[in-house]
Amino acid sequence: MRTLIILSLTMLWQCMAAQNNPTIQQVAFMAGNWVGELEGGHSQEVWAAPVGTSMIGMWKFHQGGEDIIYELLLLEETPTGVNLLLKHFRRGLQGLEEKNEALTFALQKHRPGYAEFQTADGRTTLIYQQPGKKSLHATLVSRNGETTEVSEFMYRRQKGK
Repeated sequence: MRTLIILSLTMLWQCMAAQNNPTIQQVAFMAGNWVGELEGGHSQEVWAAPVGTSMIGMWKFHQGGEDIIYELLLLEETPTGVNLLLKHFRRGLQGLEEKNEALTFALQKHRPGYAEFQTADGRTTLIYQQPGKKSLHATLVSRNGETTEVSEFMYRRQKGK
């Protein structure tokens, strides 16, 4: 009887831990080649489908006939949940963050077609929503003291991709 109770409690704990620890599958809806317009330019975000416990992605902003900025993106499972890491680059892959540093966002909330990430200091939030199979919306909210800046990225799935 005691063994059965211990086994039952262990299984219950594992189920609860699985619910509280999101996996890469909760953000798999982001996979695809997404394009949109931003500030008179062209924005493109590409996410590969999950393989193992991660997804790799990139973002590019093109304006006035030239590439302005790039991001290398990584979604990966950790023991505490899913993190989104990103690094910014200018033309020629000139990094903007220090060599061994990346901006890190932890997955805070998720449901089908929705993922909300936040930096550890709470100043920056990145929300992905998929209102339909052919669209992806990303909202970047940056807080600095009393100032809040919101950037909206409205993507559509690249045709034929």
